[in-house]
Amino acid sequence: MHKSASATVAGFSRRGIDYAKERVVFDRPIGQNQGVQFPLARAFAELEAADMICRRAAALFDAGEECGADANMAKLLASEAGWHAAEATFATYGGFAFAREYDIERKWPRNPPLSEPPRSRPI
Repeated sequence: MHKSASATVAGFSRRGIDYAKERVVFDRPIGQNQGVQFPLARAFAELEAADMICRRAAALFDAGEECGADANMAKLLASEAGWHAAEATFATYGGFAFAREYDIERKWPRNPPLSEPPRSRPI
């Protein structure tokens, strides 16, 4: 993953976590609800895992060892983590994610990828 893209994804995830701590509904932060916590925690864990495998691939490359599999795994994990971080952050902001002053809507992909390719259902 490109450095600026990974920084954007990490910052995007952090904004979702910060917003969940700051936004108060019914006298408590929304981040205290499991329905908000779990997707953000999953996205954070996936970002950390992608970072670790990326660093391992870089260490192998620097050592002159074979790193292709690790680099490909890092790319896969980072792209999935980025998508989950964006999705969790967007869901955390709810309708406010569409408000331009929060600076979230412009980072959301206009045509999100399908999680499953379209296909006919078996009979």
